[in-house]
Amino acid sequence: MRRLSRPLMLLIAAPLFGQAPDVVVGVGTFIHVVADLDKTIHFYKDRLGLEMTGAAGPRAFSSNTVIENLYDATGSQSRVAVFRIAASPLGLEFVEFKGISQKPFRPGIGDAGASIVTLAVPDVDPLVSALKADGTSIVSSSSERHIAMVTDPDGFYVQLVKAEPGVAAAKLSLISGGSVTPTLHLFRDLLGFQFSGLNAKIPGTQFDLQLMEFKRPQNAPDTPSIHDPGAGVLRLQVRNVDTLLQTLKNADVPVVSVGGNPVSIGGRHFVILRDPDGFFFQLVPQTPPAPAR
Repeated sequence: MRRLSRPLMLLIAAPLFGQAPDVVVGVGTFIHVVADLDKTIHFYKDRLGLEMTGAAGPRAFSSNTVIENLYDATGSQSRVAVFRIAASPLGLEFVEFKGISQKPFRPGIGDAGASIVTLAVPDVDPLVSALKADGTSIVSSSSERHIAMVTDPDGFYVQLVKAEPGVAAAKLSLISGGSVTPTLHLFRDLLGFQFSGLNAKIPGTQFDLQLMEFKRPQNAPDTPSIHDPGAGVLRLQVRNVDTLLQTLKNADVPVVSVGGNPVSIGGRHFVILRDPDGFFFQLVPQTPPAPAR
């Protein structure tokens, strides 16, 4: 698949649409498509110590029409693992597909479509030693600064920092391999994020989202398909999926779910789209408030 051209509509989105108040109202999980869920579980559960939700035991493959349509993976089977990040509204979710054609996507740290999840851990050095013993790629490490950059089994970048007062439990950085302007317009002017420079809190949360700009390399990687190992998807809670989806379609933001349409689950609509750098984001209805006790 060739790299996408950046839609002109995104460059003029601000004067057309203005600021979009409270379009996004929360965050769900950061979803990774993986090649081997068992290796992924070992990395995040056994090494990083994250809590996996759901019943204990191995995850089995099954057919799921909703997932097939969301991820343009008709005829596939899938299995999923979800992890909590303590003291953070963000969760991590991993999905493995079988029965469809896939091409691994492993961008370099400065390539468009790459991302970095920063996680606070009790102690960096012993964790790095354990990861090295597993054969994990250590991109960089500094004992003096208590920080390290590693990759998980599918090449996702994970930055480890020492948990200290004032250090967030998690942060997400999205990489632009060229000009960050179209992506900034998407998140700010269409999705309603309030930026200071290239940093923003996801609306409705105190979770940090950062855009990072690198000069585009000469041999930029192809944009992945949504079901390729290495593809990343940020789940965003919104007030009205259908209204926002129409706004995004009018701005030529590509929809990757089957047929360009949302998937219905019990009357609630879900859809996945692609940003100008080839990163994916999912729109889901905001979580209803818990009943009063």
